[in-house]
Amino acid sequence: MYPDVKQLLRMAESFYVTYFGTSPRYLLELEMSGCLPKQEFDLSSLRMVYTTGASMSAEQYRWFYHRAFPPNVQICNTAGGTDTATSLIAADPTAPIRAGEMQIRALGMDVDIVDPDSGLSIANTGEAGEMIIRKPFPSMPCFFWGDKEGSIYKASYFERFADIDVWAQHDWLSRNRETGGFAMHGRSDGVLNPSGIRFGSSEIYALIETAPFTSHLSNTLCVSRRRPNEADEAVFLFVMPRPRHTLTPALRAQIKQTIRQALSPRHVPKFVISVPEIPVTINGKKVEIAVKKVISGGEVKLSSTVANPGSLEYFRRFVSLEREEDDGDVGPRAKL
Repeated sequence: MYPDVKQLLRMAESFYVTYFGTSPRYLLELEMSGCLPKQEFDLSSLRMVYTTGASMSAEQYRWFYHRAFPPNVQICNTAGGTDTATSLIAADPTAPIRAGEMQIRALGMDVDIVDPDSGLSIANTGEAGEMIIRKPFPSMPCFFWGDKEGSIYKASYFERFADIDVWAQHDWLSRNRETGGFAMHGRSDGVLNPSGIRFGSSEIYALIETAPFTSHLSNTLCVSRRRPNEADEAVFLFVMPRPRHTLTPALRAQIKQTIRQALSPRHVPKFVISVPEIPVTINGKKVEIAVKKVISGGEVKLSSTVANPGSLEYFRRFVSLEREEDDGDVGPRAKL
């Protein structure tokens, strides 16, 4: 962002912005820069900061209110899709804000959470599962250009479950039984499942993309590897050090210990590896599925939305990695 990460805040101040749409990644960049917007800018017109594109961690909510923004500004995290042209999980300005949770189903969206195997609703159990929509919604796309038979369209959204006729969004969602709030855990095709323990990459990011790790790391990406003929998968946490920082053995051990204590020993990545660059889309989303395919030995057809497509080739070296000490850690100045 030119000239620096504060430019959007300068615009919000200059144009008396009331509704500021952004991403959790942008807020993290603000936090890592040390910027405290309420001390540096006149945000008296601002009423809502609306984020989407990724999950906001509970720590980001706390940073937002305890340090960064005025207390009267609503922060919200939502979930939707470019293809649906709307939010599926949305914000409610009259409801309580709870750290780490999205608030409500969007108007007109019959969102449910189902077991990935049986297709039965598990929304009221608190478990994470496949996010689906049970009824047509106003902005639902009707077809794909060039898909004359409709086969690609049907395969993309309607063939995930054989026994129920629903729209599958391919996201991994859970609902808090006590508050009714929602938590997004990542893409369902990117769910981590080592030794039968299912969890989303966002659970790892919530722990590692916060202090004290953000003083050492500028970005991270967590995916699993399952090579052909393998019965189980191995979890990789790729980290991109900040300038003049490296992934030291002590930092690696601290990362693993934090995950072990906050989640469980079975959530700890088998590999924590330094890389020179994290593949992201042009709007800053981590390109998890493509990296997962590459390190599992597959081929990837790159989307035009990937901002740094050349970075993917670097990950091919990890197809055959067996020991963490063989990872060939690189510093931030490494060339691809």
